[in-house]
Amino acid sequence: MEPAECWICRWYFLHVKWRGDSVVLGRYIGWIREEPYHPCASDPFNGLKSVDGFLAAGLYYGVDAWGKFRNTLTEWILNLKRDPQYAEPLGCLLAEAIKREWDGDLRRAGEVLLVPVPKHPEEKAGHNQALELAEAVRARLRGLYDVKLEEAVEKTAPVKAGAIRAGRDLESRSAEYMKFLRARVRLPPDSLVVIIDDVRTTGTTIEALARTLRGAGAKRIYAAVVARDALRRAFTCAVPKIWEDHGNYDDAHPREAARLAALWERQILTRRGATTLGIARSVREGRKLVEILAEELNAVNEVRPYAKAERLGIVPVPMDAPEYPPNLLSYGYGEVYPPLVLFRAGKPLDKVLRSPIAVVGTRDPTDQGREATRSIAALLAGRGHTVVTGLAAGVDREAAEAAARAGGAVVGVLPHLLDGPSALSRDAHLLFDLAEEAAVVAEHLLRDPAATRRRLAARNRIIAGMSHAVIIPETRYRQTRWGTKYQVQFGIKAQR
Repeated sequence: MEPAECWICRWYFLHVKWRGDSVVLGRYIGWIREEPYHPCASDPFNGLKSVDGFLAAGLYYGVDAWGKFRNTLTEWILNLKRDPQYAEPLGCLLAEAIKREWDGDLRRAGEVLLVPVPKHPEEKAGHNQALELAEAVRARLRGLYDVKLEEAVEKTAPVKAGAIRAGRDLESRSAEYMKFLRARVRLPPDSLVVIIDDVRTTGTTIEALARTLRGAGAKRIYAAVVARDALRRAFTCAVPKIWEDHGNYDDAHPREAARLAALWERQILTRRGATTLGIARSVREGRKLVEILAEELNAVNEVRPYAKAERLGIVPVPMDAPEYPPNLLSYGYGEVYPPLVLFRAGKPLDKVLRSPIAVVGTRDPTDQGREATRSIAALLAGRGHTVVTGLAAGVDREAAEAAARAGGAVVGVLPHLLDGPSALSRDAHLLFDLAEEAAVVAEHLLRDPAATRRRLAARNRIIAGMSHAVIIPETRYRQTRWGTKYQVQFGIKAQR
């Protein structure tokens, strides 16, 4: 069997080089240690009571829940059911995840026993995927740890966990499934047992097997699977077609981006009297932010929210990054301060911003205003312009929908990207549902209700700043909270 090379990149993608091809299989989720198994769930074990540690390398997208969407990891897991050779690259990735997450535990263990989920002879259809995976994992780990493969449990009847799932909780399902499992050996109490399987769906199989292993003497039990089923009812905070697309991320992206984001959001610059206008001039002259802001960066001690945002698929885009909008960097008369950092989800800005034109206006347009907006946005999209808008109800949303229907690119500018610690903004979800070629950006990462009005006004400078022109199909005069007024002011200052 041809050996595979595998690694996990800085953006937490699963890479494999095998059979002469280099392939990205999907997003790595094992990094969320003692946190959710993916960004949306609140319980890392999701009801597993008999395991002491659990990891999944990636997500499995079932056709029943996700339709046509699949990452390559899902396809390869399905291939493994027919072709045991796929155990080599998948086992390579699983071993990489195990080393990454549990290296210290495995080194301290007296003995590591890899226990594959058993199959009954009538179920194997030629091979046991879990056993094939366990053998591939052992081959990768045995030079580093005292590791053995142990088929410690046998299955006494050809029953599937799915057959006993309906209408039962995990406790009763596991108890029922245990009736078909029997320990074959006694296990040393000082060993670390690692259950190996391809996919975990509800956890019935792993929980039943873990209980059986404890009955056979095991004291510490972990479970490692290639993929966790992306249950659609729980997977609400990330957009798979964005989150799973490695093309949206650049491995050469500045590693100081999260620290620069913390510097900007915590207003350390303001306290020190620096301005982004002067910094922008230095960046245009070729200087790097880490050089310009070396002293300020030393004052940044807490970057976890921004590092976690990167892991959730949100990219901090510093002013000196290649994708930072050039129009925004050279802002008008120098009266408006460009953001030091933008937060971006979706397509990279340097790929999606093509002759960008902003289309914004009232939240309560007339029928004529809606029709004018749709016509303008469709015409712009048809001529190759990216439509930039704020995604608010009314003109903004009509423009986004019309441009998307015409096959155009859309960039939404929001006051913040996350509605909660791990919840992507609802407006971002709306845009990604509408458009295939889309990005959302914001000056701020997290929602702050007390600052919403100020941020809504301030984001208008970004809309005008990154665009070549600003079109306002319809607006209405208001004495207060007249957002379009700010858009006009910023557009004039930006010489649009």
